[in-house]
Amino acid sequence: MVRQIRSRSRLLQLVGRLSSPGTIRSIFTAGLLAGSLFVGTATARGPAEQGLVWELRGERNTIYLAGSMHLLRPDAAELPAPVQRAYRDSSELVMEIDLDDLDPQAGAKFTSTYGTYAPGSSLRGALGEARWARVLEVGTKLGLPSAVLDRLEPWVVALLLSVAQMNAAGLDINSGVEQQLQALAETDGKPIEGLETMDFQLSIFDNLAPDEQARFLDLTLAEGEQMSGQLDAVAAAWREGRAKDLEALLLGEYAKFPGLYEALVYQRNRNWIPKIRALGERDGNVLVVVGALHLVGDQGVIAMLEQAGFEPRRMTALPAAR
Repeated sequence: MVRQIRSRSRLLQLVGRLSSPGTIRSIFTAGLLAGSLFVGTATARGPAEQGLVWELRGERNTIYLAGSMHLLRPDAAELPAPVQRAYRDSSELVMEIDLDDLDPQAGAKFTSTYGTYAPGSSLRGALGEARWARVLEVGTKLGLPSAVLDRLEPWVVALLLSVAQMNAAGLDINSGVEQQLQALAETDGKPIEGLETMDFQLSIFDNLAPDEQARFLDLTLAEGEQMSGQLDAVAAAWREGRAKDLEALLLGEYAKFPGLYEALVYQRNRNWIPKIRALGERDGNVLVVVGALHLVGDQGVIAMLEQAGFEPRRMTALPAAR
């Protein structure tokens, strides 16, 4: 009985950590599958720091669309000039979810209700011995108890592993783009809104078919092995505004799992288009910040806006001072 209580306590602690505002910011949105790759490392500073920002003329205002890096190291956290300019010129901030209005307890309740197995079922039984052995190997290295992992569905384990991998890499969630902009908006009194809710984002994972959840977990495990080799390339491409390179780096894995891309990226991009268009009817300018993955590619938000007849224009860094 004591062991069961301790196991239940540990489960609730992990679910609570998974559903915290910082964790949700890190693992949801652009990089849903590549959360461990969306990390900034130190790169050369200077005019090459373009970032990924487009401006779009609305009916009554300007909408800025910025691609985000959800995690940046403290020593490389300065926002590119176009991002800073877009923020200063906007009276509202819109992100994938409203970070200053999250309820971690609600997220934990959702995860514990929909992301755990009923008595008699287990992750080990769902995955099979080979996959379970791999989960156990990685989870043990990251300090995640096997008894707890065995009670969680694959999508929850994948997210927990992503968080643990990022923590193990020494990443600071407070240095991410959204966190920085949220802090600025709160200080400046600018309202913050979300394109989606936390429950909706969690339900995306929960609604994946069992085989897609297992593939999601496989991909998370594979990315953990490749993390060190990908960080510099992804961070440099984002900071320098190389959209095509980011597209190649981040969309490559999705080619293996089209069902995951459909649910986690494409459908959400399509859902956002009417919401973004509606922002153009407001009086003040609006900065929309979403994960960089959502803006690139022929099924990204920018391409969809162009297909709808809009003309998004890339912003560039200010000319170097003479």
